[in-house]
Order: sequence, then C-alpha cells, then structure tokens
Amino acid sequence: MTKFSVEEKKKAVELVKKGASLGEAARLTGISPQVIRHFMKQADRHGLSSLQEHRYDWRPEEKLAVLQYMEANHLSCAETSI
Repeated sequence: MTKFSVEEKKKAVELVKKGASLGEAARLTGISPQVIRHFMKQADRHGLSSLQEHRYDWRPEEKLAVLQYMEANHLSCAETSI
C-alpha cells in the first residue's frame, strides 16, 4: 500500500470539495479515485485533522488505557481509533 503525505491527502480532498471530479483529482495528485473517496469519507466524518500520520509505537500501558477507555465508553474500534 502506498503511503501519502498529509499534504497530498488534504490536497486531494480539497480539490474534490472545490468541484473537481474524483478522476480529475486522481490525475492531479497521483492518488486513485477509490483512495480519494476513502479520504473524503474520513475527512467528512472526522475532519481534515484525521488525515494526519498515525502512531505505530504504542507502549503496552498506552494500549491498555485505550482499550479501557473503549470499554468504559462503549465505543467500537473505529470510533476509538480516530
């Protein structure tokens, strides 16, 4: 899977929001229309800040705290991850 920078993701989303088709945005950014559609849904649900890079170096204590928060607030994995 190709990783895109936050700037590339935001540019693709902003192009579509300004009226470009998914195909046009794909040609301009080099990101497939399907991936842009995914970025659009994510940004619509959670804001542009949700397109930022994610952490992959969680300590066990941090993971446990997240799981406890998820259980206490009856959240799904998707709701907890953003």
